[in-house]
Amino acid sequence: MRRVQRSSEFDYQLWADGSVVLDVSSGAGALVHPKDGRREKVVLGAGSLACSDRAECVAMEAGLKRLADVVGLSKTCRTQVVAFTNSLSLLMALNAGPAAVEDAVLRRIWDLILRIVRLRASVNFQFVFSHTGAPRNEAAGKAAEQGNARPQSYPPWVTAIVTGVERQVRSEMCRAFEEGRMTRAHRSTLLDRVRSQPRHSKVDRLGESLLAQFRTGTSKHFGWLHRVLTQ
Repeated sequence: MRRVQRSSEFDYQLWADGSVVLDVSSGAGALVHPKDGRREKVVLGAGSLACSDRAECVAMEAGLKRLADVVGLSKTCRTQVVAFTNSLSLLMALNAGPAAVEDAVLRRIWDLILRIVRLRASVNFQFVFSHTGAPRNEAAGKAAEQGNARPQSYPPWVTAIVTGVERQVRSEMCRAFEEGRMTRAHRSTLLDRVRSQPRHSKVDRLGESLLAQFRTGTSKHFGWLHRVLTQ
């Protein structure tokens, strides 16, 4: 994987994104833009228990599958392809190589990459910040949001199942405590709650994007401050 300098040099662009409504639904959207030709769009549900990273993987898998079909029908030799995503975790997992990945969806993504390479195409991946106003990135995000309304029949991830069950158990404990159906323990009597209040130490998706821009010095608002702090 290498840094892409100019996306216009590539014959095909793939933009993939995921969307999650916690404990309700998730969506995956992917757009395939040929340099010359009609745009291809893929929208599907990623499962009601999927996290953001999982939805991004589903979107990339669906996009690469459609891209492989499009490239296979093309008669162009030495095709150049670039895939854009705002999931650093996905890129880091793929960067480990096909022999190192253990998750099923990552293996399928690598199989699709190798399938495209066998069609005499070079595949490049590029990280893009979300919520920066890039038209094609925003379009992929809207496609992912549309996926929330699609059937959520995508196979769930084991980790997502465990996390979802734990979240439901905690929610039921809080509800039982508030309704007086739960025996008061010493801690709950002193604090008047079943657990300590969350500290809200996690930022939302927009905050993560801004922090990533700050760390890399690419933000037009924080670039100067970043250079001062790192000197």
